[in-house]
Order: sequence, then structure tokens, then C-alpha cells
Amino acid sequence: MARSSAEWAITIAFYQAVHVVEAWAALRSQHDRSHRRRNETVNRELSPISEDYAELYEASRTARYAADGLLTWTDFDRLTAGLARIEAHVRAALR
Repeated sequence: MARSSAEWAITIAFYQAVHVVEAWAALRSQHDRSHRRRNETVNRELSPISEDYAELYEASRTARYAADGLLTWTDFDRLTAGLARIEAHVRAALR
């Protein structure tokens, strides 16, 4: 299976969101070792960004495990707008 460039870019965007959330968690001496636990933490403690985070998570799973060609650069643009909201929210929460 050959993944498209857009699918790889979406996967990278998701892992960027993971690192942003982990930076926030580290300042609270928290660390979630699984996606499931991290998703629960985002839903519970970062609810304003939970929808964007969940959408990136699901898209990254589609990009990695589903049939090739399901995600496009249009999807990437939409999802990275969500990533920007995640980064802005966490940046404000860290102040």
C-alpha cells in the first residue's frame, strides 16, 4: 500500500497535536501512555479542543490503516485548521 502525500501529512499533523497535548500534560506531571487514555484526558480536561483532536485522531487512523486515497489535501487543510485551534488553546492554557 502506497500512502499519498496528503495521508502522510495528516498523520504528521496528528502527531504534532499529540506532542502539543503531551507538553501541556507534562507541566501537570501527567503522561498518558496510550492514545485511548490521552483521548480521555483531552475530552475531560481540554474539552474546547476535543472535537478537533478527535477528528485528527480518526483521520490519522484512516490515513494509516484504511484503503489508500481516502484522504486528500482538502482534508489536510481542514484538519490543520483544527490543529491550529489545538495549538492556540494549549498555548493560552500554558500562560
